Amino acid sequence: MIRSTKWARDIKYRLEDAGIDSSRIETNGYGEGDPIVVTQEIHKQYPFLKVGEQLTETYIYSLKDKEEREIAHRLNRRTEFKIK
Repeated sequence: MIRSTKWARDIKYRLEDAGIDSSRIETNGYGEGDPIVVTQEIHKQYPFLKVGEQLTETYIYSLKDKEEREIAHRLNRRTEFKIK
């Protein structure tokens, strides 16, 4: 199980524990398989990332240092949830 999918599942469990019916909760975990596109907001925070670039594995490993690559990986690992 990919890390973001596990995080999504854990969020759902916490919301259920808080009393929200599980049928109302929709969660998704994303990672490198669904790369994020760098927005202007992301670029402002991380100027080494180019606006419009997809954070694919190829792009991430083209970054010059380990810290930049880890930031890019972290941006790709994301969880979204919706309560209906």
